[in-house]
Amino acid sequence: MKNIIIKILCVSLLVVLACCGKKKEPDPTPDPTPVPDPVPTWSITQTNPDYTSSMTMIMAMPGSFTVTENDMMGVFSGDECVGLAKKPVSTPYGYRFFIYVIKPMNPDLFLDVKMYSFDKQKLYVKNNYCKYWVDDVLGTLEQPIVFEP
Repeated sequence: MKNIIIKILCVSLLVVLACCGKKKEPDPTPDPTPVPDPVPTWSITQTNPDYTSSMTMIMAMPGSFTVTENDMMGVFSGDECVGLAKKPVSTPYGYRFFIYVIKPMNPDLFLDVKMYSFDKQKLYVKNNYCKYWVDDVLGTLEQPIVFEP
């Protein structure tokens, strides 16, 4: 009986000590403001691109995403910029990025798509988005490929 009383007292003491622990004070310094992404300086990097071998991409952002005339979208094969839309085009169906994609130096690599939102000062990236195919057209004016950030 004495053993049981000692065990109950020990457990009770542990519970009291656990409940009376020091409360954690909130951090007085707020989270720092996110650092904006710099405006990209993208440009097509090939000096003599083969314009007879190309691919076209018609891209849009989701309806909930606000697009401005200063936004831009680029297509990359590794570090090589192979397509660029410096401004979206306003259409009856919403803003569209019309991207003429030249044949990459290494057409076996997957293409990455990058979108820069000028208002949000944020870069959105989709790696391994698709493969390059000569004469392929991805998306239409009415049914573009939707870039999900």
